[in-house]
Amino acid sequence: MSKSPLRSLGIGGLFAVLAALMLGLVAAGTASAATTASTASSVSTAAQSQATPQTVYWKDQAGQAHSARALTATEVKSLGLDKYIDMSKFAVTTPTLTGAPASGSATTAVKRPAGSVAPLASGCWSTWFGYGTFSGLQLWGKTDVTWCGGGTWVTYSTSNCYGYQNYPTYQYLGCSNYPNYGSGWNLYQVKTQWSLCYAWVPIWGSCVAEDYPWEQYQYLGNGNILYNGGS
Repeated sequence: MSKSPLRSLGIGGLFAVLAALMLGLVAAGTASAATTASTASSVSTAAQSQATPQTVYWKDQAGQAHSARALTATEVKSLGLDKYIDMSKFAVTTPTLTGAPASGSATTAVKRPAGSVAPLASGCWSTWFGYGTFSGLQLWGKTDVTWCGGGTWVTYSTSNCYGYQNYPTYQYLGCSNYPNYGSGWNLYQVKTQWSLCYAWVPIWGSCVAEDYPWEQYQYLGNGNILYNGGS
């Protein structure tokens, strides 16, 4: 018995409909996966942007290059600084610079009023400043500074100075660091003076030509940096 043309057409049409449905599902799944991947990529890029330390560079009056950068949340936690700010409001805030390379830029220190509401987080920052030659025949003094702030008030601050020489007739002789204000104030002020000998006589164990360079900066609770002056 021969097959009915109508029956054959119905079965063929059913297969065609099923095939079209399958192709539609596959296409939809592919588009959904592409959208998900695109969204994940955007989120990943945004997260990476927030995690990347934001850095600012400048040169002082002596021509020495400096830099300051925002710390990431991971760095803040690893350094134990998370107790000085509100991590739920933490932000990687790019530091700004005022008054460099010109000297004389400064702001008045103001203490946070007693009993006032504790400051919210703005971020934490790390920087250094120094004087001398940092490549080749090296003789230099340097100061590291780390501080955190709540937009207006400094909530944490620390600094230390040190130096180095790598040539027989050079000698790093020491430094004096003078930090002031800091936590509970609107700024952290740091002045450092180094003692550098560029004519050291090893046989005598003495210096015949010594220099005493200095620099001073103010670090504000919002991440702003003011260069007050120096040698």
